[in-house]
Amino acid sequence: MGDPDHRGLIAAVADVLDTHVRADATVVLGVSGGPDSVALLHLVAAARPDLRLVVGHVRHGLRDDVLDAEATAANAGLLGASMVVLPVTVGEGAGPEDAARRARHAALLELARDHGAVALLLGHTADDQAETLLLRIARGTGPDGLAGMRPAAERDGVLVVRPMLGLRRADVHAVSAPHATVTDPTNTDDPEQRRGRARRETLPSLSRLRPDDGDPVPALARLADLVADDVALLDGIAVPPGSVRRVGAAVVVDTPADTDVAALRRRVRTGWALLPGPHRSAPDAETVSRVLGLPDGQRVDVPGGVRASMTGDTVVLLDPAVPSWTPRPLPVDTEVALPELGLAYVLTTAVAGRVATPAAAGAPPWTAEVAMPTSGADGVVVRPRLAAGDRGIRKVLQRVPAALRDQVPIVVAADGTVLLVGDRTIAPAVAGQPCLRIGVAADASGPTGYRGGP
Repeated sequence: MGDPDHRGLIAAVADVLDTHVRADATVVLGVSGGPDSVALLHLVAAARPDLRLVVGHVRHGLRDDVLDAEATAANAGLLGASMVVLPVTVGEGAGPEDAARRARHAALLELARDHGAVALLLGHTADDQAETLLLRIARGTGPDGLAGMRPAAERDGVLVVRPMLGLRRADVHAVSAPHATVTDPTNTDDPEQRRGRARRETLPSLSRLRPDDGDPVPALARLADLVADDVALLDGIAVPPGSVRRVGAAVVVDTPADTDVAALRRRVRTGWALLPGPHRSAPDAETVSRVLGLPDGQRVDVPGGVRASMTGDTVVLLDPAVPSWTPRPLPVDTEVALPELGLAYVLTTAVAGRVATPAAAGAPPWTAEVAMPTSGADGVVVRPRLAAGDRGIRKVLQRVPAALRDQVPIVVAADGTVLLVGDRTIAPAVAGQPCLRIGVAADASGPTGYRGGP
């Protein structure tokens, strides 16, 4: 990688990584064995030798891909990077390409979380950006689709970085040319692959509309950057803070009647992007209209495996396939994380009304004091509501949209006394008496958690 011809590429990748990835961190790289991803691996290794590289190689099982794995392993071994092979089952999507992409990204995101990586690095180039825009235009995309891929964006709690998004494919292939690579024949030979058709047919046709240089890729990439700036401005106006938020595995979208339709559409699309799991494709206008047109108390299942329900002026988006979270014991003086809800709990014993000691200066930002139960501090748990029972808190939960009730954490003592429901104290402490102090904070390993009491 000391070849002077590649110094500019290395510097460009370093600029992106230096902006988004801290020093001496672990990163996961999606490497298929193709020339783009192999170049990504070598450029990242040269640009940031301080990083710990974990190569994620996805095997879709759609064709004989043994050579892909061998090429990936050869390059990872050459650079001293660890490699993890990720077999996946390709489910349903908007087509075979879309389904494979969803499965691939889900596996890589999980690998990044498992390794505590600060980022997942993908090998998209400016040419990929141009092809993406063409495919979205053909689908009738809106401004969000025209914004294309971004150099860095959070996805399911993982920062996804595309260090080569400003580089051309031909230049990138020059980096990987001396190394072992494999070309997926479906990218070049399969007439049913839409991205391949955009590459072979549409882009050459567009080149004839640019007699000056015959290259439409820079113009399309520039279009994506310009629209992304506009989208950021529109989001700031149409999606005010708190109007769209994660609540456990669900997303809540505020849709007051006095908000114009265009702003409501942006809020729903923003909420869609916050859903955990492979629901990344922005919903089309018809789907958004169905969601916003739901009568109060009704729900609808829409494409992508998303269930939408309406309660008053609130839309709840949820993946019904996401399993419910499980109860956790709350031992005294031990932080307990609920990554499914994006929360962390700390239980301590105290005297109600007394200021926390300096030793507790690092306590969570929100704290409740509840009466010491007859069973004492042992056996306290945080759990979701019970399918049967919990009659004493039914009225409290009635104020929560039905689709969210399983996302509300309930703290219960060993003797069955309900102490907290969400952030509502059910058994308040008496000043001067022994109590349990329950601290709640956001958990960095999970999504934005439960906000607001029932």
